[in-house]
Amino acid sequence: SLELYFEHRNYAPLLGLAIGFARGVVYAAPRWRITAMTVMLSWLAIAAFVTHAQAQVWSDERLMARVWASERPSSSRAVQLLAKTYHESGDSDAAFRIFLEAANAKSGDRNAWLYVLLIDCYRRSEIDVKALKSAQGQLANDLPDYGTVDLLAKLRAQASSGKCLNLTHAEWFLLTEAWLSNPRATHLQHLHHERARAFQSQRRFGETVDELAKAYAIVVGVPARQAGWVGEAGHPLKQDGGGWLCPASGRRYVEISGQLTPAVTD
Repeated sequence: SLELYFEHRNYAPLLGLAIGFARGVVYAAPRWRITAMTVMLSWLAIAAFVTHAQAQVWSDERLMARVWASERPSSSRAVQLLAKTYHESGDSDAAFRIFLEAANAKSGDRNAWLYVLLIDCYRRSEIDVKALKSAQGQLANDLPDYGTVDLLAKLRAQASSGKCLNLTHAEWFLLTEAWLSNPRATHLQHLHHERARAFQSQRRFGETVDELAKAYAIVVGVPARQAGWVGEAGHPLKQDGGGWLCPASGRRYVEISGQLTPAVTD
């Protein structure tokens, strides 16, 4: 089913009906043409009225969030938007309750428990052990997406600034390792980049280099062997002189002792 309060572009298919009505008017027998025209204009008037009524909802983010979440409580995007409106208005406690309810209800939001952890950080509350374990379980079993990377990055930033009262770097790494253990995991390049940043912030440069190598290497075959490198834009790199070039972004990389890093530009 379509989530029309968010995807208002879903009204575009109505254009096909409008063309069909117009064709019917043009090819209708003369004695039915006025009737066909009346039906078409009536339908257009109803469609315009409904669209105008819905536009009142689309133009007000808070109203859209409330209506959307009430009509589609199982929609992860509806839950996220509703919690966002509460959080941005200063009511982080309400946002926390929304995400906690969605997580406990197993609403289908693959990042629900990560949102619970992040809102806890924003509230400067102690991280709940159950929430941390549940987040690890989601990462290990569900299908993470790029939004998962963004949430982990925000969690790391909050933990580094001391806003997550009892979320340590070790616990953050346990979250990422749960993701790495997921056989269906995707977006691993972005995850390795995030782990590299975390290691670098701790001045653990050996692990930083290892994570960057995992982020950039193209591995094929069984047993696995490296067949090249891929850049941050997600495209295989091409050898260019003494380094590597991304054909999509134009960014250059250098290989040093079997490890690939972005080239330093002046």
